Amino acid sequence: VNNMLDDTHSPRDFHSVVKPAIEDMMGREVTFDILFHNSEHQATLFRYGVKKSQQIELIYKHIMPAWKKLFDKKQL
Repeated sequence: VNNMLDDTHSPRDFHSVVKPAIEDMMGREVTFDILFHNSEHQATLFRYGVKKSQQIELIYKHIMPAWKKLFDKKQL
């Protein structure tokens, strides 16, 4: 099955790497953060070893200029 990052990142072997990593996380409490550690970040971390969220990267393009303006005005 091809997933969104298969063209740019090598998927890790499911049985030797991904499945044990998932099993290791079972029952653990995980901090959720919509911008920096959401379910897409976790899924890509398991599959590729890279924490990445294409959805959030699209949002950053719109949020960052607004945040920069507030930061420059010392309002953030």
